[in-house]
Amino acid sequence: MELDGEEIKITINVKARGALAGQQIDIDLANPDMLEVLETKCEEAIKAKINDTVMVAQKELESDILGFGEAIRRDELSVWKKIEADWEELFPSIPVEINVVFEILRTGLTSKPLEIQ
Repeated sequence: MELDGEEIKITINVKARGALAGQQIDIDLANPDMLEVLETKCEEAIKAKINDTVMVAQKELESDILGFGEAIRRDELSVWKKIEADWEELFPSIPVEINVVFEILRTGLTSKPLEIQ
């Protein structure tokens, strides 16, 4: 959560790691550039899912089901005391920034794709 003057901005930072146990597609997972592409794709997918969830909470439900208000109360009590009475009105329009870092730890039993001649 950031406070810029009277503007509140919520930042969600996600760090995730995963492993590839095998592959069913024709790509070379031994290539570090390909792993970077896959990590970026995973980051984009995670960010999209989180963004969809935030949008449902803010725009459709208009309810702080994710606990942002509680986080503000816990971390910035003086700010919370100023906005608590208006939280239900403020919540749907608060900007939310989502940052995701995904790392592939290992690629399991993968190798260069077979070339069929």
